[in-house]
Amino acid sequence: MIIQADELYIISLAEEIQEQIQREVLLSVSIGISEKAYGYRQFTNAFYQSTDALRHKYYLGDGAIISISDVDESLTKQNIKFRNDFELIIDNIKVGNRKASLEKFDSLLRKLKANLPQDSSFIPNMAAEFIISLQRVLAERNIGLYKIMPDFNLYSILNECNTIPDLKSVLTEFINKVTEFIQSRNRNLNCAAVKRVDEYIRKYYHMDITLNDLSKEVYLNPNYLGRLIKKETGKNFSDILTEVRIEKAKELLKNTQIKTYEISERVGINDSRYFSQLFRKMTGMTPTEYRNTFFKL
Repeated sequence: MIIQADELYIISLAEEIQEQIQREVLLSVSIGISEKAYGYRQFTNAFYQSTDALRHKYYLGDGAIISISDVDESLTKQNIKFRNDFELIIDNIKVGNRKASLEKFDSLLRKLKANLPQDSSFIPNMAAEFIISLQRVLAERNIGLYKIMPDFNLYSILNECNTIPDLKSVLTEFINKVTEFIQSRNRNLNCAAVKRVDEYIRKYYHMDITLNDLSKEVYLNPNYLGRLIKKETGKNFSDILTEVRIEKAKELLKNTQIKTYEISERVGINDSRYFSQLFRKMTGMTPTEYRNTFFKL
């Protein structure tokens, strides 16, 4: 971002920064330069201008210094115009929603066909922006794009991406592979969460545990966790807790002479009358009938 400074000076400063980074960490970087920004209220717009400058020239390779003044104004407006579409696609990719991601992408392609700029760099720039956004989403989840696509090479892809059909082919593959990976990862995480829920219930069934307690244990929103448990097991949290409590009560009735009201308390149900009603509903017998049947055997 330029803050009340001559552009030539800023470019010179950018070159010094590049050289310093190259010397210190042996890394080649590109730098985008915005228009002048007067005060912090203009910082956001300046940030978008500098990133737009980078995105429009990204396919040229590392080591470039690009000022927004060198970028065709119509391209910058187009970039902003399609940003919301990009964000909708990325939001759906984040949750592994392949169908919605592809639908939003098809919608974007239709808009592109109707409003495609003449500049030949627009398509590869758009592909670069999309792929970089995907990399950022994956990085937030500690996932490298190379883990999903081992042969991934950004510059090779951009060299092949010159038309809308090229763009569709390349980015559809990205959407399919990334959403498939995220879906698989989410399934594994969900299975692990439900398994942990089962372990927690079996360990603390005798206590007054709630869905909120479980949500803290597995770091998930209570409402989401409740839906997840239902989806994975076909049962509500309360049903699973009740089943475990009755299962433990049956073990105590079989193997001990502990009174029914004491068993009720031991399995986390303080109302012995309610416990007896619940036990009968689940087994077809009262606790006493169940115990007598067992000992008769």
